[in-house]
Amino acid sequence: MNIVLTLLLVPPFGIAGAAAAWAVAMLIDTVAAALQVRYLLGLRLDVRRVAVTGLWALAWFGLTGVALRTVLGTSAPVFVLYAVVACAGYAATLWRLRHSLGVPSSSARSATAAPDRGRVHDQGSGFRSEGSFAAGLQGHGQFRHPDVRHADGGSTPSSRLHGDRH
Repeated sequence: MNIVLTLLLVPPFGIAGAAAAWAVAMLIDTVAAALQVRYLLGLRLDVRRVAVTGLWALAWFGLTGVALRTVLGTSAPVFVLYAVVACAGYAATLWRLRHSLGVPSSSARSATAAPDRGRVHDQGSGFRSEGSFAAGLQGHGQFRHPDVRHADGGSTPSSRLHGDRH
């Protein structure tokens, strides 16, 4: 896709056409990856969380850069100022929105990490499981780790990790 768009956009638009071709190709690649995760692994992406974080990233990294370039011009110190302001602002925004984005506190993560080891669940990742792909494989006796607590209460030899049948 990138090659076709580059061939179409670079001659009339130059470097801006190359940048646009790359951006469209990356967007298509990201959407394809999200569809693969959705349909192959059964995990649904929470679009609201992705949209919120994406719009804030656009605001901090896009609009801040345009504003600073317009007001202060282009130079290395302006770029350093942009990087510091945009990164700090985005980090502060995400920190402020962490509860509405479903990001658990570090104490909640550490309290549930050990008992649930090996299970697929949502801890604020932005994904919802519709049947665990790993659990489906475990039901067929594949990919079972000896240190992981399984639904049937058993464990398997480590050779099963690689799909070897006994």
